[in-house]
Amino acid sequence: MAIEVKENQGVLFQNEKKNEKQPDFGGKINIGGKDLHVSGWDNKDKGMNFTLSEKIGENQFKEVGKAKLDVNDKGDNEKRPDYKGEVTLNGQNIKISVWKRESKDQKPLLSVQSSPNLAKTKDVEHKAEHAAQKEAKKDMGI
Repeated sequence: MAIEVKENQGVLFQNEKKNEKQPDFGGKINIGGKDLHVSGWDNKDKGMNFTLSEKIGENQFKEVGKAKLDVNDKGDNEKRPDYKGEVTLNGQNIKISVWKRESKDQKPLLSVQSSPNLAKTKDVEHKAEHAAQKEAKKDMGI
């Protein structure tokens, strides 16, 4: 079954495991316009582990990132994600949020959303702004 996912979103379906080493969930996530395969191991109240891979050939994948997702405190808002964490992908920290859902036939699935680490993004923006201000002062002879 081909899975279509929107940018910075993904979906994982529950696997029919044949042994304990196999992931509990498998699917796809799109990060920054690139489709990646995701395997997920559910450690229940300890969180989840994700492995992201890209396809490099027929039935061949190369691991490109790992994430340790913690159980998220939903507080009084059930719409908050069940798990949250980060993955480093191509040197960039990406925030991952996961919600437990059920498919139409009532099988467990995971809905995933990704976004760049906002703190890191703001830091980069701040450094760029500072550099622009410094350059402007230099141009004015200050």
